[in-house]
Amino acid sequence: MTALFSKSEGADSRPPVVLLHGFGGHHGLWADVRARLSPDIRTIAYDLPGHAGSLGLGEAVSPRRSASLILDDLKQQDVASFHLVGHSMGGAIATLIALSEPGRVLSLTLLAPGGYGESIDEAIMRRFADAQSVEELADALNPMCGAGHRPDPAELEALALMRQLPGQREVLIDLVGRIARDGRQGVIPGDLLFTLTMPVRMIWGDNDQVLNPNQVKDLPAHFRVQRLAGKGHMLPEEVPDVVAQGICDAID
Repeated sequence: MTALFSKSEGADSRPPVVLLHGFGGHHGLWADVRARLSPDIRTIAYDLPGHAGSLGLGEAVSPRRSASLILDDLKQQDVASFHLVGHSMGGAIATLIALSEPGRVLSLTLLAPGGYGESIDEAIMRRFADAQSVEELADALNPMCGAGHRPDPAELEALALMRQLPGQREVLIDLVGRIARDGRQGVIPGDLLFTLTMPVRMIWGDNDQVLNPNQVKDLPAHFRVQRLAGKGHMLPEEVPDVVAQGICDAID
């Protein structure tokens, strides 16, 4: 079977921080966050199934299947326990991982996570899935970002290179249809969230046009929710300082 791609950085002296990017992204989008973390912190940044270096695992992929594949890969890497960080679709996958094997997840940090309310802007997702060139990607990302933020040119170039991989566009378009229909996404049952006992932090931009943060309600009391004024959906790129601090708070 084709292997998942992941990039490991930092020392190997304590449980690692596992980073799961959002829909249509790749492991490199965590670079600004990683740069703000101590070299003593080990990170494992994945290309999610169906994305970039893990494109070969994209056939009929779903968040639940992705969670299973990542757990299997971590076992193969002899990672017994870990801190978990997920953005957007990666946040939904991270939650499913925590629900599947809660004893291995030391903390859960969720950045504008999928699966916490039905509403999703499917049109924005489809436009991003279909974008190929740097210019198209910049236009597609514009409504996904908060006011005043523009994607880094190097990040756009990396995304454009990813989209040139044979079959990448088709996999992303198919994946949109699996996670969103008629402006709705699948929702993680609220009663399951109350079974999670590890520390959970959730960060939202209050100008998120992809996933409306106002739909997130009735969370367990130990879920710590942070709202960022004026920020959009692309939090690892928009506010890497805040994300890095959230990770440090979780692992300390």
